Amino acid sequence: MSKQKILALFIVGYLLEITTAAEPIQILNSHIAVTSNGVPYWGLYGNMTADKVIDVSVNDQGSAVYCGCCAALERPAWVQLTLDKTYLVEKILVLGRTDGAFVQFDNITLLLGRQDRSLQNEKFTLKNQSFAMTVLAPPREVYAVRVSGSVSLTTYMTICEIRIYRQADCVHGTYSVNCSKECHCLSGSCESVTGICMNVVCQDGWRGFACNETCNPVTFGANCSLICHCYDNETCQHINGTCPLNLCAAGWTHDNCSAACNQGLFGENCSYACNCINGSTCDHVLGHCPDNQCEPGWTKSNCSVACDPDMFGKNCSSRCHCLLGASCDQSSGHCPGNLCAPGWTRSNCSVACDHGIFGNNCSFPCHCLYGERCDHVSGHCPFDQCAPGLTLRNCSAECGQGMFGINCSSQCNCLPGVSCDHISGHCSDDQCAPGWSNSNCSVACNQGLFGLNCSSECHCLHGANCNHVSGNCSDELCEPGWTNSNCSVACNPGTFGANCSYICHCFNNEICHHIDGTCPVNQCAAGWTHDNCSVACDKGLFGLNCSSECHCLHGTNCNHVSGKCSGEKCEPGWTNSNCSVACTPGFYGQRCLMDCHCDKCHPVNGSCVGSLQCHDGFRMENGFCTPFSPECHTDKNYNALLAVSSVLGVVVAAVIVLSVLIIRWKHCQFVGETRANRESSCHKMYDDLAPNSTNRNFYDYLQMS
Repeated sequence: MSKQKILALFIVGYLLEITTAAEPIQILNSHIAVTSNGVPYWGLYGNMTADKVIDVSVNDQGSAVYCGCCAALERPAWVQLTLDKTYLVEKILVLGRTDGAFVQFDNITLLLGRQDRSLQNEKFTLKNQSFAMTVLAPPREVYAVRVSGSVSLTTYMTICEIRIYRQADCVHGTYSVNCSKECHCLSGSCESVTGICMNVVCQDGWRGFACNETCNPVTFGANCSLICHCYDNETCQHINGTCPLNLCAAGWTHDNCSAACNQGLFGENCSYACNCINGSTCDHVLGHCPDNQCEPGWTKSNCSVACDPDMFGKNCSSRCHCLLGASCDQSSGHCPGNLCAPGWTRSNCSVACDHGIFGNNCSFPCHCLYGERCDHVSGHCPFDQCAPGLTLRNCSAECGQGMFGINCSSQCNCLPGVSCDHISGHCSDDQCAPGWSNSNCSVACNQGLFGLNCSSECHCLHGANCNHVSGNCSDELCEPGWTNSNCSVACNPGTFGANCSYICHCFNNEICHHIDGTCPVNQCAAGWTHDNCSVACDKGLFGLNCSSECHCLHGTNCNHVSGKCSGEKCEPGWTNSNCSVACTPGFYGQRCLMDCHCDKCHPVNGSCVGSLQCHDGFRMENGFCTPFSPECHTDKNYNALLAVSSVLGVVVAAVIVLSVLIIRWKHCQFVGETRANRESSCHKMYDDLAPNSTNRNFYDYLQMS
């Protein structure tokens, strides 16, 4: 066996000896659950999974690979042991391999945790090549133990066994770290960590899960269920309830002040006697009698005080009602001389006046609305509402002049100087003031009417109501067609509509309808249109019925009434003050200043449409009369002379030609030529006159130069 193995076994043996001497108890593996993170080593002889750390086997001989007793997880990795409950742990032992792999514990750390707290790092108390140990002094509450290995020179973190040792069991009646706390269980032991009693029942005077808390200051005994009754609320002993100086609170007695006073007694030291009616028992603390019923003539909670001068009877609950506030008998309530205060009657003046009467000796009648009961003392009616026609607090006076009805709250609405009935409100002459109607003139005119006998109609905007007396509208706005302060006057002639603010535009200045502005026979004045002639002619139109077109330069608008153009500039072809007259025949264009040189032409562009000929000196070209070329004469007489000369020239030429023909004919006849020669000669003569002569100027000599 190698020296390293011998050393490891020695250390393990030493630790086991120390553990036995300290008497901690190893937590059984059946109370531990193992979880891990990291891939386990898989070998020929089986796997080295995390559960091997609690298999009770250690690597004490041979190779750890063959023993099947160790866990090997590829780094980074961790193994966590979770306990079945929280223990007070004293020691944690981590055992490694003993076969020579002495770098197995490189970069390993220990973490401890509680159920209510996350894992926290914990230093190893001692660590070498094959084991690591942590000693917790004092013992600590632990629920989970984790050993974690980070990346190191070795691929695997190898652990053969993890052992957790808890604190030894405490003696009966103690618990917690080093058994330093006491528990007060009625029977049996308490849990070593929390101190909770196994039977969940505490000794007298104790409470809490571990029965380690005394009762609240005002309780004692079993389950702290008994109440302390000490003088001045002092705290009693939490186990037996005894009070300081044995002084009990009022109404209590006995050694621990837990017993109430005997029947018929109450108060401090139970030294006061009860004074309840018919000898009944009073409250043992304060002396209160059942239902506060004292002997007649006595009062207060313990019935020890006589009634006040104005009270009498049982519990002093009845009030004296004697004349002028005199005192009555405290027991019976009888008044001196049997004189009762107003509103009261009977021998002890304890009964109020009957319904309908009030006052001294109940001798005055009530006058309340609908016969309601009045106050039996003062005669006041409910809500101060008297019967119609009566007033004052006790309804004993008639209404003043000008008022009538319930509580005299209605005003008479009669004509000036006329009175009304104080009960019904009827006017003596049956004539109501303006704005009122009904038999007693108490009803305002119906909506839409006002004035005397409600005979005038309201004319308010949108049907708003008018004042039933004056007719004034609530918003001071009249409906269209009406004016005046109460909207009772139609609009003045020539106006109409809302506030009479619209002007009539009727033909021949006729009067329009004062409400909607419609004109007689629906005829509007020049320049106006629409149902009520309130709309000016559309752009480009003017005049009566808006039937005339504007002819303004560049299409500008004309006055919708007169047709006059802005700047009095007409479009070409039109004239007159309102540009409504076309140019006179023979003229056209802007302001009709241009001559078209024909009898009838287009007034805008001057084309001679409809004319057969132009004026002298002009000729028709494309519908327009244009002058001849500049070398032609334009004198009218010269043109006539030229025409006549042309006609005469043609006639003279014809005469000359005819004369030549006759002369030659005769010459052929008288020369004596043969017939044949004559015919030949004559034919030649005609041929000479034929138009196919090559002399282009043959006829020119016939023309006048």
